[in-house]
Formats: sequence, C-alpha cells, structure tokens
Amino acid sequence: MSEDATRVLRQTQGSVAVRRARLRVVRGPDKGKQLELGGLDGVLLGSDEDADLQLRDDTVSRRHAEIRPTALGYVVRDLDSTNGVWVGETRVLEAVLGEKTKRLLLGDSELEWKLLDEEVEHVQSARPFGRLVGDSPAMRELAALLAQAAASDSTVLLEGESGTGKELVAEGLHQGSARAGQPLVIVDCASLAPSMVESELFGHERGAFTGADRARVGALEEANGARSPPRAPGGTPRAGATARAPGCRARRPPPAARPRCAARARCPASRRR
Repeated sequence: MSEDATRVLRQTQGSVAVRRARLRVVRGPDKGKQLELGGLDGVLLGSDEDADLQLRDDTVSRRHAEIRPTALGYVVRDLDSTNGVWVGETRVLEAVLGEKTKRLLLGDSELEWKLLDEEVEHVQSARPFGRLVGDSPAMRELAALLAQAAASDSTVLLEGESGTGKELVAEGLHQGSARAGQPLVIVDCASLAPSMVESELFGHERGAFTGADRARVGALEEANGARSPPRAPGGTPRAGATARAPGCRARRPPPAARPRCAARARCPASRRR
C-alpha cells in the first residue's frame, strides 16, 4: 500500500471510526457546493436528484461516480459515466483518494478533495438482527441501530428500494420489541382507496356504508389484541374515538414543522444502478 493510500477506517471495541473528508465544487455550475463524508456507506455523485452531491452540469452523468471508505482509504469509482472521472491528469476507473489527492474532475465540474482530522464513530452490533444476513460494517451498524429502536417505543421509518429487506427489518423490530406477543399487522397503504383508509385502520360496523355486510375489526385493534374501541352509552362510538383507538396515540407536531420519526433507518445498497 502506497503512502498516499491513507487509512480512513479504524476498528474499535464495538464500533468503527471513519475519518471525515470533504468534497467542494470549485469550478462548474455548482461552485461552492460541498459534501462531507464520514459514513460507512458510499456517496453518489452525479446529476440525478437522488445523488448525495448533485451536480447540475450537462457534462455530468446522472449516476457518474461513487466514493466509499475502504480498508485502503476512500475509493472513487466511475459508474460507467460518459465523460469519466479524472484524478489530476489521469482518467481512472477506480482510485484511492489520499492525502496527496487535491482535485477530481467530473465532466466540466472540478471538485476539491480534502481529508480531515476528525473521525465519526459508528456503533456496531456483534450479532445479526432478526433474519437479516450480512457482516459488512454498514449492516452491523444497521443492526445496532435497529436493536436500539426495537427496545424503545420509537416511531421508525424504513427507507430503501424494493428487495433490500425492509419487511425483514419490520419483522425483526416487532420480534425484538415489547409487543412481540401481539400480532404483526401489515397495511398496504398503496392499495387503499382514500375512502377506505379509516375503515382499514379503525374498522367499521355492519351497515356503516354500502357493501359493509358485516362488522370488521380494524388493523389497530387487531394489532392490540382485537379490543373494541371505546363506546359511549347506547353503543354508539364516542366522537373522536377513532383517534384514540388502542395502539394509536395522537401527536401534535410543533407549528410549521413537518412530522418527524424518532428513528430512521435506510437499508444498505438500496440505490438503483
């Protein structure tokens, strides 16, 4: 390994530290834009709106290149771009970015590369989570995060393309939680008509609408042991009862703020190629 191939990963007990780095656009339409690196996953460079560093340059491909930390150092890889990746005066398919690397060229956009002295520590799990399979640093970090989320009562948002294991993660979160003794109920929101959302979540009585020939337990009640929602005297559901059905808590977001989840997880290797 050459002196220029600077080590950026440092294994510690129960965690891995990643040396931080910075990319800054010094020439091109996005001059001044920058991206800091320090995660275990690779970052995508290109004109695609999904890119971690989006370059609005006609000479830059949608998915132009990626940079990821490895045992040798940060490695840049050309993703079959049209105009290539240049390190200095050399066009490369894959190259290690070390202390001596100063500039990258993607199309007509020139990027300044700088390794920083700080590190970002990522907690790692010593064992897999649920039925997930994988021993890479990114998967071990994900397992540690999921174990923490499962032990709490946090709301979790799972992100990732189809086939990356989101259903297995949801299953593992349920099995590792205090709710493991209750059924795991799945609601396919994409297939629901807007008019049926309330019925699907909270259930309905017989005759509540056209076609309701029998009473139906909602998903929230089913997940909570199929208990009936609270009723006022006379057997009529109390006004607002659906908002306080078992397993459902109303949360008031702060003014002018969008809803946030307490835990956010993205399944590794979930980007389209």
